[in-house]
Amino acid sequence: MLGEDPGFLVSLTNPSGLVLSMFWLVAAAAWAAWRAWFRQGTRIFGPVELGLAVVVALVFLSTYAGAHYKHPAFLIAWEWLILLLAFILIRQLARRPEDLRGLLAVVVATGVSLSVYAIYQAGVELPKIRALLDNPDEFRKEAAKINAPLELLKERSLMPYVFATFAHPNGFAGYLALLFPVAAGWALAARSGFGWSWRVVAAFGCALLVAVALCLTQSRGAILGTLLAGGAALAIYYRQVWWPRRAWVLAGLAGFVLIAFAASKTKAGAAALGKATESFALRTHYWSAAWNMIRDQPWFGVGPGNFGRHYPRYMAPTDFEKVKDPHNFALETWASCGILALLAFLVTLVFFFRQTWPVIRTPRSVAEGHGLQTTDYEPKVRLDLYLGGMAGLLLSFVLRAGDLGADGLPLEAALSGMRSVVWFAVFALLEGIPWRGSSRTLALTAGVAALLLNLCVSGGIAWPSVAQPLWIMAALALVSVKFGTQTEGSAAEARIAYQGPRDHASKQPTPQAASETNYSVSGTRYSTLSRALPLPILAGLAIAYLMLVFSPLTRSATYMAAARSNYGEDSNVPGWRNKFEPHWREQMVALDGTNKEKATLTAMAYLKSYIIEPLRAAVREDPGDSVPPLELSYWLMEEWKLAALFEQWKRQSEDLAGIAREYAKRAQQLDPDNKEGYLNEYQVFRVRAELQPGRAKEFLGQAIKDLNAVVNLDPTEARLHYELAEILYKIDSHVDGRREAEKALALHQLATTDARRLSGAQYSQVQKWLVASANR
Repeated sequence: MLGEDPGFLVSLTNPSGLVLSMFWLVAAAAWAAWRAWFRQGTRIFGPVELGLAVVVALVFLSTYAGAHYKHPAFLIAWEWLILLLAFILIRQLARRPEDLRGLLAVVVATGVSLSVYAIYQAGVELPKIRALLDNPDEFRKEAAKINAPLELLKERSLMPYVFATFAHPNGFAGYLALLFPVAAGWALAARSGFGWSWRVVAAFGCALLVAVALCLTQSRGAILGTLLAGGAALAIYYRQVWWPRRAWVLAGLAGFVLIAFAASKTKAGAAALGKATESFALRTHYWSAAWNMIRDQPWFGVGPGNFGRHYPRYMAPTDFEKVKDPHNFALETWASCGILALLAFLVTLVFFFRQTWPVIRTPRSVAEGHGLQTTDYEPKVRLDLYLGGMAGLLLSFVLRAGDLGADGLPLEAALSGMRSVVWFAVFALLEGIPWRGSSRTLALTAGVAALLLNLCVSGGIAWPSVAQPLWIMAALALVSVKFGTQTEGSAAEARIAYQGPRDHASKQPTPQAASETNYSVSGTRYSTLSRALPLPILAGLAIAYLMLVFSPLTRSATYMAAARSNYGEDSNVPGWRNKFEPHWREQMVALDGTNKEKATLTAMAYLKSYIIEPLRAAVREDPGDSVPPLELSYWLMEEWKLAALFEQWKRQSEDLAGIAREYAKRAQQLDPDNKEGYLNEYQVFRVRAELQPGRAKEFLGQAIKDLNAVVNLDPTEARLHYELAEILYKIDSHVDGRREAEKALALHQLATTDARRLSGAQYSQVQKWLVASANR
């Protein structure tokens, strides 16, 4: 399930990710019910939980105080709340050392299985798709199998990097940066305890797979962050080895720097350095625009998910592209949610690293010396985690299969089967290798640090696909701090405390313990209210999410999917554009007047029944989303164009034009910083001017207001200024037309990519306008 668009701002995003969010809430409510029923008294909120809760509260505040477009901001705020619940749940459910080991094995096994798929993707899947690019028919068949738009599939197949099941390769790279220190640390810990057994070799193989996949992402930020965090962790853990030889170590580092400098002077090295420098230069442009945005709205930000809407107004004409985030987690948090949210987030990170620091600064603790074989390891099959793995893998396949065509199911089943086999094998391997002591905490902390370093130059701090693994690993790191220095005896005592007091004769829990299991593990007695209060709160949150987010969004998405399947814009699926409209045009040429009317009525009935009515239903189900009214406005214009062909339908066509404009206005009100709503209304006036030449200047004059709004929202786009100049010349406003033509030409000359330049015909027309104005 793709998790790089929590605000549902991209049309390709589907609501399958909401299923995971709903499951987190259900799991939290179930845990609260278990806690209340069995009278489990434990402290829920520590410093990190409190800090993260403050961040969540400030994100919600920014949603209502800063965001102009509330829909994505509201969805992202809920995702932040789910991050908090996930963090709390992991800390609460990992109650014993074996729980920690099992959950950690679950996470690493998932990363290894995706790494295997990424390697397959680089070696087999993507080359196979690239080979079909020269055969359009076969390429369309391949796209139909996986239900992917042709242009998107072509773009992704030409990428030089892998992305596995992620939508964005940087998200996948950050995920691997988070996991690699843990996978490598686990293998090193196994080596120190078991020597070179087959399990140790397999553990190193798992770490190698993650490393290879990370390299295949070609994410310089993730690779560098992993090297820095992993190198720091190794230096801390083995400092008693290298510190006495620090002079030699420093000399070796200096030699490495010199070698790297010499390599940068070679052709290949210069090319690599050039790419890195160019990439960093692009980020400085993003950061500059983000800082200007922050200066305008420092306290509450522009709202979660609204950064991309505001960015075009702050970007320079020479900037390369329009981005959705500033590629820096601190700037993204500040720009989106305000300074208070950023400070709370940074304080939360400080709390996290402060709690792990006592273990990190003494990495070779007393418990480390007891030997790996004499730890808290129990040769017990964790059926709960195996069943959870089965359920999760099956769910992921079902949700993925729902987006595929019948021809694509066998391939997806095979790939899912491959990932599942790898997952179970790796989980069984790692769950059977005990790992304790501060080295585990050090590796987990290094993984969190590696991802945060990557997020300094990459987006993703609010992506569920990145943020959820980040906070899950952070929770496991804090649990590891708790169990990190336990010896075998202290671990056994923890298990006894977990199970309650025992009768020494029968070695079974006493009746009192059976009714008060873990009632006061920490020596603190908790009141009935404190044990029962989380249940109504979490159950209420689950119900609220179901009613306010999950149900409206999934129902609306269902109707939207039904309508889009009939657009016919993708040649894989028959619809209006590729089947019914061409057929209607053929009939308009071949038939007489009466039959033309019948053919047009049939075409209008198709539009109304299969496209317009589902879009109306989508608008009703999720009234805060601007996308359904935008698309409905467009398709009402299509119906209006058909009705306007016949004089007897003039009244009906005028009504359709008015309704199309109303929906465009609705989209503007919901999402005032998105130019698409204004462009839709602009198109209404353009079409009316074409259909009623006698009133053309009147309608074009009204269209200019919308086009001016578009230019103000995206002032560095040369083609928008060209279009505004064209309309101004049509209504004989030559002075204003010349001014916009000059702006279009200037922006064309400053643009650094062809996509931001005028086309050849537009450039020639601007030259003609300017020459004519000069001769006037």
